[in-house]
Amino acid sequence: MLNINSSQSNTNINHKELGLFGYVIDKRFYVNLMNSEIIRIGNRSGYDFEVIQLRPTMMRLLTYLVLNVNANNRIVSHDDILTNVWENHDLIATNQRMSYVINQLNDKLSVLGISKQLIMNIHGQGYSLSDISVSILYGYFK
Repeated sequence: MLNINSSQSNTNINHKELGLFGYVIDKRFYVNLMNSEIIRIGNRSGYDFEVIQLRPTMMRLLTYLVLNVNANNRIVSHDDILTNVWENHDLIATNQRMSYVINQLNDKLSVLGISKQLIMNIHGQGYSLSDISVSILYGYFK
């Protein structure tokens, strides 16, 4: 189940002025969209951190899944992913390419300690995310 919380606390903010800045996964992994990086915020004892860079397609894929899989365990179809992550960015979209990128992304995330099964293939339906908590971070952009 994906649990999404917004870090916005001021209800008087005009949402049109805000942009998606990043998000935090399971209170330990900060996803910085501006730099296409994921930072592990300390280990279990809280003393160190690690950073990995993601290629643009990987970051779009992860972000698309995080934003479109809701608390009801929504499954995102293969076609939706191919259209929104590849085709809308003038890239060639194939199921083989999507599968390859998802496997590579899961491998990269596992280096930080995120489950290698974060992105789950639901046979014949699409993809979903494993049981994680996500806090969306908004910011003002100039």
